Amino acid sequence: MISKISITLLLFIFSFHVTAQKENNNWVFGVDLALTKYSDADSKALNESAIVQFPRLSVARYMSHSLILGGAFSAAFGNQKYMTFDAFSRYDFGTSEQIFVPYIVVGGSFILAEQITPSVNAGLGGTLWFFENYGLKLQALHKFSAEKFASQRSHTMFSTGLVFNFGEIKRRY
Repeated sequence: MISKISITLLLFIFSFHVTAQKENNNWVFGVDLALTKYSDADSKALNESAIVQFPRLSVARYMSHSLILGGAFSAAFGNQKYMTFDAFSRYDFGTSEQIFVPYIVVGGSFILAEQITPSVNAGLGGTLWFFENYGLKLQALHKFSAEKFASQRSHTMFSTGLVFNFGEIKRRY
């Protein structure tokens, strides 16, 4: 089986190659630290209360007025079994040119733990741009998982990290 580090490196190389294709594109790359938190009842069922994930790599593209589409990958740090592949859309309320950009996010995931578990995701977050192309992103995302999946339960993922905007158009993340 491919190791978590190999998958992380491949995603990083692929996302950098994709984002560097055009001079004035709207791509953003992010590296986060994430924490997955389970409810008390689900913690007992899974024998886990929280899972740390690093790195959480993301790539996103500004599509149209206030709409961003993207994907992310992260794996558990340490011996815990948790790997997630996420697809998402964000809406930034028309504030993408501001220093602080709040947003809502919806999407879906495939979580690999004991088995592959799909989830539907919803959350909110914001990016604080401290330089023209560099920012700090904070996000809270709830992953809704059907009760029939015993290997994974609904949980909340908190993440924070750095984002880098490629191209001439500023702050589109």
